[in-house]
Amino acid sequence: MAAPTDAGAGNPPIVNDNMFDEKAALDNPLLKNRNVDPQLTSPYSETMPNFKPTATSPVLMTSEAAVPPSDGFFDNTATFVGAIGTTDWTTGWTAYPEN
Repeated sequence: MAAPTDAGAGNPPIVNDNMFDEKAALDNPLLKNRNVDPQLTSPYSETMPNFKPTATSPVLMTSEAAVPPSDGFFDNTATFVGAIGTTDWTTGWTAYPEN
């Protein structure tokens, strides 16, 4: 099958995915995916966003889905799902100046 070609500026190429049902694939219980509100503190602030989950956030709840494979690559000490847990490692490392 030939790769799709550029349809021009502003027109993305058409990609045939053979009718793959993304929603059904992500909802497959064998994948242990969760579709929940992560309850982030203040993610939409333009001047001081805070991506840290609130204390009641479901991403802080440990579960079988939160345990990464023990293959030597992943850090198995995390007790949360996502990039930021109870400690925001981005503090002092990132800046969000008001424009």
